[in-house]
Amino acid sequence: MHALKRGINSIFKYVYIAKYIDSNPIDRLDLPKDTRTKESVAKLKQKFFILDEFNTLIKQMRHNASSDETHRKIDLLEFLFWNGLRIGEALALKWSDVDLLNGKISITKS
Repeated sequence: MHALKRGINSIFKYVYIAKYIDSNPIDRLDLPKDTRTKESVAKLKQKFFILDEFNTLIKQMRHNASSDETHRKIDLLEFLFWNGLRIGEALALKWSDVDLLNGKISITKS
């Protein structure tokens, strides 16, 4: 947002200097402060699996799985991971959203 503000500000500054407008409206724009710290960014990054961690998790889960239902849940977990889907998006899918020939899934609901 700050980079966008700088770009727009340069345009309005030029227009103001050329006297097409009486004041630069961007001067009155206050953006929210970025409250992220190095610690909060690092903590956010810790919420995600790296590929090796995910593969180890799935391998261990499959080794310990004792029922077909558990295997289906693991399949769903892999599907979510590899396609970057949220659980609501995956559960809202219908066969009409899947194009096997072209390898595409249309995510239109959650």
